[in-house]
Amino acid sequence: MRNRKLYILLLICLTFASRGKAQQDVLISQYMFNQLFLNPAYAGTHEYWESSILYRSQWVGWEGSPTSQLLAVDGPILPSLLGIGATIVHDEIGINATLGANIAVSYQLKLDRKGDHRLSFGLKAGYLSQRAYIKDLIYIDENDPLYVSSDIINQNTILFGSGIYYYSKRLYLGLSVPVLFAKDLKDLPSAEMNRNSYLKKQFYFNGGMVFTLSENVDFKPSFLVKYTQSAPLQADINMNFLFKKMFWLGASYRSTDILVLMMEVNATRYLRIGYAYDYNFSDISIFTSGSHEIMLSFDFGKTIVKSSSPRYF
Repeated sequence: MRNRKLYILLLICLTFASRGKAQQDVLISQYMFNQLFLNPAYAGTHEYWESSILYRSQWVGWEGSPTSQLLAVDGPILPSLLGIGATIVHDEIGINATLGANIAVSYQLKLDRKGDHRLSFGLKAGYLSQRAYIKDLIYIDENDPLYVSSDIINQNTILFGSGIYYYSKRLYLGLSVPVLFAKDLKDLPSAEMNRNSYLKKQFYFNGGMVFTLSENVDFKPSFLVKYTQSAPLQADINMNFLFKKMFWLGASYRSTDILVLMMEVNATRYLRIGYAYDYNFSDISIFTSGSHEIMLSFDFGKTIVKSSSPRYF
């Protein structure tokens, strides 16, 4: 049984590598509660500063399954005008480990006099370091130059992305290209000729709206569509309910046959705690109990004291 798991995991990893470079970004389920992970234009779109720490363990029970840790901080430099944000992402799957850091800057434009409707433009610059621990592999040809040259293969990349984000108090729409341009600082041994980077352009389109169902219940449907050339289109449909301005309960369906159940608690005006559980309906569900994700968010700054409405997005 253990060998069968390893074979299936290897097959999935090879499938990701050949299909799509569409999986080059870390997969998380609670992105709708901090969209800086998707779009640099989200940076500083609140009057106060916010931070999020997220830990994800995917396909629990599989040896070498993905684990991810993410950190995000953003806030206004000039309120209602300029914002700045930063993200750090660490991801491991099998013998591969990735560490990335990004800086985002946004400019917000008021679409009406009161500023109830705004449009934000964002740019980001990032650095990505990937490492493959070749010494942990079991291989047949010990004379293959890919394996004898070093126990570790490193790949460092600089990248640039952009995004646009429309938002009001109860509605948002975002379009972003996380990797608009990328340049590998050192080519991999098997690198293709005449290319800047192995990273491919991705397009994210997302949006959501909040409806008041009663005095104590708000409903927020949202969606996310991911597109990469030569890879299948992926879509998420999310439905979240906010009870008494304090408890979020919701579910998501991902087009890759995944159901996500999630909850978030506004523990205080400053602190939010979130949890998500992913269940996979495909054949791999036989070998794993699912995926778990925990998020802590902390809002800070002078203006947070004056904020009485709950965080919708």
